This record gives sequence, C-alpha cells and structure tokens, in this order.
Amino acid sequence: MKNAKQEMIESYSNRIVGSRVFEAIAFIFTLHRRIYFHFKLRKLVGTIKNSKRILKAELVKAKNRRDNERLELIRIGLYLCIMQKDLSLLHSRLVMALNPEVKEVYAKQIALILFEFIQDQPKLFGRSYRDIIYKLPDHEKKIDLLKILGMETSLIKKERGGLLKEIRINLAAHRDCNGEKQLQVIEKLDFVEMHRLSMQLYSILGRYLNLLTQVVLELHEKKQDSY
Repeated sequence: MKNAKQEMIESYSNRIVGSRVFEAIAFIFTLHRRIYFHFKLRKLVGTIKNSKRILKAELVKAKNRRDNERLELIRIGLYLCIMQKDLSLLHSRLVMALNPEVKEVYAKQIALILFEFIQDQPKLFGRSYRDIIYKLPDHEKKIDLLKILGMETSLIKKERGGLLKEIRINLAAHRDCNGEKQLQVIEKLDFVEMHRLSMQLYSILGRYLNLLTQVVLELHEKKQDSY
C-alpha cells in the first residue's frame, strides 16, 4: 500500500501535469490573440521610441541654450515615455498570461503605475504648465485638452484611488507585513478591471505626451524667432 507521503507526491505531480496540460490547451486557443498583441505592442513601442527620440534631441538643444523652461517640460515628457512603455509591456503580459498567479504579478504592477500617476498628475500639469501654454498661439485648444485629461485622471482617482492605494502599499511595494491583509487585497484584484484601467491610462498618457511634445517644439520655434 502507498504511504501518505507517496500519495501526497503523486497528488502534487498530477496537479502539475494537469495544470500544464490546461495551459498548453489555453495557449493554443489564445494563439491568435497573442499574435495580435505581439504586433500591436511592437507598434506601440515604436511610437513611444519616436517620441523619446524627439524629446532627447530637444533635451540637448535646451541644455545648450540653458533653457530651463523647456528642460523641465522635456524631462516630464521623457518620464511619460518611460511610464507609457512600462504600462504597455505590463498590459500585454497581463492579457497574454494564462496562469492567474502570473496575471496577479502584472496586475499589481499596473495598479502601482496607475496610483503613482494619479498622485503626480496635479503637480506635473498644474498652474505652471498652463501658464507656459498660454504663451503659445492657439492655446485655447491646448488648455481645453488639458482640462479634459485632468478630469479623466480625477475620475480614476475618485472611483478607484482607494483600491489602487491598497494594492500599491500591500501588494506592489509590500509595505504592510500583514500577510492576512495582503490576501484580502488580492481577493479584490480584478484582472478585467486592471485591463480596462490600463487602457484608460495608456490613452491619457499618450495624449499628455503628444500635447507636451507639441508645446516643447512650439516653444523652441517661438524662442528661435526671438533670437
């Protein structure tokens, strides 16, 4: 007769084999989705690289002219590039992952990025940023877009800010050493919602980045004309 240890080992082995069979089947049935996201991710990362290339070139010009106003904006733009790239990679991995525990890792990192941005947004795009925009032609449209983006970000903070903070503190940063609390927060982690929120934030970041790049380039032209 098998002893308890042998039965436990066999049970564990069967669970592993069953899990791998399930993952293999799921991989086959989701292959088309994986191919779609692979090419979509390449396109997104290419767009981000292009924005980063433009901003890095402007960074050199601004440093040479000791243009602190543009330098501050360019540094914010590069920050957005990095955040948007990280978010796009995490989101694609969340969508393509089959194992719930793997999904959990990506979902909580997405929550961390969401929380940090909604906290930083008022400081990054507040009055000083609006004052710069007012110096430019056609500033009304830019200010209107800035208001829309601010409202969209505020809505995420109002609706999900509390949960995002919990995930950030208890799961992503592991600041709370209470394992029971961490398990309670894991129960609240909704992969579908993290997918939706990451798409929303990606759109917000992209529009902020496009606006900021436009402002940086127009400021450069304006200051060139004054030399």
